[in-house]
Amino acid sequence: MIIHFLQIKEPPVLPNLQKIYLDNFIEYEYIDDFNVSFFENIDELHKYWNSKNNESLGELLVEFFKYYANDFPYITGVASIRVGNIITKEEKKWTREHQFEINKSNSVKDRYWFCVEDPFEITHNLGRPVDRKSLFRIRGEFLKAVKIINNKNLTALQVLEKLLEKNI
Repeated sequence: MIIHFLQIKEPPVLPNLQKIYLDNFIEYEYIDDFNVSFFENIDELHKYWNSKNNESLGELLVEFFKYYANDFPYITGVASIRVGNIITKEEKKWTREHQFEINKSNSVKDRYWFCVEDPFEITHNLGRPVDRKSLFRIRGEFLKAVKIINNKNLTALQVLEKLLEKNI
């Protein structure tokens, strides 16, 4: 989630290592028919990419909470660090028509509430364990964080204390 967020920022904070490799090299590595090539030479990264983002860590943290509270397209979107952007569930065939599986009790489970594409095994949804109830709870925590951060009557320390409060 963090990598995706830092890649989609304008300007981006993190590069798309797979795109850098694919744009600059011709020998690819495959495992089980999946292209797992990515740029690994961090010492040489500056020759291919530099971040122009100057936001502080605090600004990025606030925007991270806001993004997942309000802006991420949970219904239609898939976070993809492979492409460094959002792709659609339709594009992945992770739609209502394809999203059910029968579990041991023969009840139907929706497995595409929150979608994060595995950058190397692109048919694998890393967000698969997130069900409806847990997504509402996770998103609720992002909304709570935004509300706390937007409270102008709190000091920075009070904001951190409230963000770290455990709900009982």
